[in-house]
Amino acid sequence: MLKTLQPVIVPNLYLEIHQELILLLKNLTPDDWRKPTICQNWPVKDVALHLLGGDIGNLSRRRDGHIPSASINSWDELVQFVNDWNEKWGFAADRISPV
Repeated sequence: MLKTLQPVIVPNLYLEIHQELILLLKNLTPDDWRKPTICQNWPVKDVALHLLGGDIGNLSRRRDGHIPSASINSWDELVQFVNDWNEKWGFAADRISPV
């Protein structure tokens, strides 16, 4: 019989991970920001901006109680919503300098 898995509580690690990420990003050269990543067509800058967008979005939605309007009734609609969300942020974030 399979044992029921218990959640792994990790919020205490977020601050340390965030601090290490900021330190890493602060030390990137202009060439580093343009390097490819495992995410096809997403250089380092795009991945970093994606993480920033997630943080900004979470902070503002929780602060304001904002719920994005979306009709998500299937897996395909969820995937399309996430892809559109990422694409819109990517266009907006392209105006942000990496240095």
